[in-house]
Amino acid sequence: MPGHNSRRKLVFHIGHHKTGTTTSQYGFATGRIDVADKKILYPATMSHNYLAREFARYIESGHATESFETGPSLPEISRLLAREDYDYAVFSAEDFEGANPAEFGKVLDRFFVPNVTDHTVMCYVRPHAARILSSFAEMTKLGATDGSVKAFHQQIERTQRLRYTQKLGRWQTQFGTHFVARPMVRDVLKNGSLIEDFVEKAFDPGLDVSLAPGGSANESLSLEDLALLRHLQGRLAHLGKHTRHSIGWSFLQKCGMRGPQTQATKLALDKETAELIRKTYLSDARALDAGLFAETPIMERELERAVDTAIAKPQSLALSDFLSPDAVRAIDLYADMTLELLDENQARVRDRLRQRRFERLHGEVPSDGPGHHGWAGEKTSKEPGARKRKLWPIGPGYKSRLKRLIGR
Repeated sequence: MPGHNSRRKLVFHIGHHKTGTTTSQYGFATGRIDVADKKILYPATMSHNYLAREFARYIESGHATESFETGPSLPEISRLLAREDYDYAVFSAEDFEGANPAEFGKVLDRFFVPNVTDHTVMCYVRPHAARILSSFAEMTKLGATDGSVKAFHQQIERTQRLRYTQKLGRWQTQFGTHFVARPMVRDVLKNGSLIEDFVEKAFDPGLDVSLAPGGSANESLSLEDLALLRHLQGRLAHLGKHTRHSIGWSFLQKCGMRGPQTQATKLALDKETAELIRKTYLSDARALDAGLFAETPIMERELERAVDTAIAKPQSLALSDFLSPDAVRAIDLYADMTLELLDENQARVRDRLRQRRFERLHGEVPSDGPGHHGWAGEKTSKEPGARKRKLWPIGPGYKSRLKRLIGR
């Protein structure tokens, strides 16, 4: 196996959703995460979620796409892992949370594992009640739900998505000691830090890790801002899903740039819904505490805590409960005017919003036009404390840069 380091480890982070994945992805993508003197290969400018489609395509057809614009293909990743000089190669994609572990392992064995000396598949698991509440906020932000938290819980239960024990058991069966799952609860993470815990459990114990200063990647919206965004998403409901998602992300970032609110209420579970969640997931929580999380048995505790800290009645997300009729009318007028501009320019708006998101993340505007989201070579981010590192070349002209990067 070519390469400068005799020991090279693959870390494939599969989420889960709502466990701080965006923070860790942005930290690796910007070079803000420093692990002692170790070299980290993170071939993406944001996440590797696009790989979920590529894994599925390979399983279905038996063939891997040689190259495409979204990011490095499976064959290109294989060559990068073989040729690059690194101690740890990190891939992070929460969209693999629902993947078939056996199929995932087949692709890993074909394109990833032969080029490294060790590998870990890593995930974090958010306790049931906290996961439902944070997922509700996320889906509301993206314009994907307009019901109550209780209705959202019932919708999630029908999908069996949060029946963790059986799903995680399949990953453990597939990967054995190469699979690591951790509860996403601050008081059991190393020093209360997701990044430090990730490095300790997925890399190697005892490594010094630091995170250079930078803005939060995915801050929570207040109840007031969530009500406003939900109202706006309702006005924009006929737009394409990806456009509404881009608008939701842009709104979140702009909220963080505007400074603190006069009133900022935290989204909370009501007592009735919290008790329903506890009843639904108590057996799953106990099974996790007795099995996979036996060293840190806190999943049942977190269900009880959710009930104990729940508020008496459900919170309203109706904008009219926060603003005067005249203020709501003014917002509707601006939304309708914006809608007229968006109707004919959705693709351009999506590109522009994505470009601005990249700019805020990396501290600069991509230089190759609206479709460009990265480049090969040394990072020149203005982010304080960011280390120079190679970034993945995506966008117009990326193929020629890729050839220089992997030497073919």
